[in-house]
Amino acid sequence: MGMINQLTSLREQLLAAHDEQKKLAASQIEKQRQQMELAKQQQEQIARQQQQLLQQQHKINLLQQQIQVRDCISTHIPVTPSFLFPHVFPRAFLL
Repeated sequence: MGMINQLTSLREQLLAAHDEQKKLAASQIEKQRQQMELAKQQQEQIARQQQQLLQQQHKINLLQQQIQVRDCISTHIPVTPSFLFPHVFPRAFLL
């Protein structure tokens, strides 16, 4: 009878340990899911910020072109196509 009690006790301990392992694994999976979601949100935020930077750079480029044209007009220097359309006439192409 003592051996049966020991085996029953051991079985219960194994079942409890197995349940504990399943809970721990589920917890780790949930943490990984949360970390992946956070990483996804951060990537989306970075993409939005990069888009904003590109838009700001475009605005800066347009303002620089306007300043160059204004300066050329005010000093009576002929305006070259590279000032007006730098994306069409890169400097290396004009040299």
